[in-house]
Parts: sequence; C-alpha cells; structure tokens
Amino acid sequence: MRQTLYIICLVLGSIISGCGGPGGGDAVPVSAAQVAERIDARISTADSALDNLSNDLDKGLVRNALLLKEYARISIEQNPALASLVTNLAKDASAEGAQFQNLRNRLTQVKNKPDFFESPIARYQEVNAIISAATPENFNYALIDVVNVLADMSAGKLPR
Repeated sequence: MRQTLYIICLVLGSIISGCGGPGGGDAVPVSAAQVAERIDARISTADSALDNLSNDLDKGLVRNALLLKEYARISIEQNPALASLVTNLAKDASAEGAQFQNLRNRLTQVKNKPDFFESPIARYQEVNAIISAATPENFNYALIDVVNVLADMSAGKLPR
C-alpha cells in the first residue's frame, strides 16, 4: 500500500511538473542557477514586448486606446474646461502615458537594480509580470477604467 501511494505521488508529481505555462520558457525557475540562465532572455523578451505594444498603440491596434482617444476628443468638445485633465487621461492611450511608462520603469528597475528584489526568483517573476502586462490584450483591459472615467465625466453622453 505504501509503495503504491509512493508511485502514485511520483507519477502525479511528474505530470504536474510538466505543466508549465505557454511558451515553456516562462515558468518560474526553481533555483538561482536557473534564474541566472534565463533572466537575460526574459528581459530581452520584455523589451520586445514593450516595443511591440508601443507600435500597436501607434498603429491604433489596441481597441480601448482608440476609444480613449475618441472619448477624450468628445469630452473636450463637450466641456473645454476639463481639457487639461482629459488630455492627461488620454495619454494612457499611448506610449507616453503613465500606464505604459510604469511598465518601462519597472523593466528598468529589473535591469539596473537587481538588489531591489527580495530574491532572483522575485526579479524573474517581475519581468514575467511585465511581459504579461505588455500584451495588447492585457494593456487593452487595463485601459477600461480610464475609458469609464471619461464616460462617467460625460454625464451619460458616452457609454461605459
């Protein structure tokens, strides 16, 4: 019985350990040596992800960024007194906005301040979080609140 339980646990452990995330290389390494082997590649991936997101924003491929720009235009027409506030909110639809710049700053910290992180694995997890946040789908989702703020400011003239 004990031997059977051991074999079952061993088989289940093998199955579970083979269930990494998509892409294979983004699973969290278990040792500092594995982190050292992979961190530079993940940082490069994060740089590329941010560059791609910036290009997608410039090309109008992020739906909520387009909505945000349009809502900002309409909001300024409806209430010119709020132009400064609305313009600042609308920056989030571009690589100059606070949300995008926050991702850039986080990546700079990962690159240049490894001692800021509790452990090499925490640093690795942060770069993976940046990569995830930089996908057009996730960035699009992050803009929903800003779009809704402008909708709320329109006194019901713009849909949420």
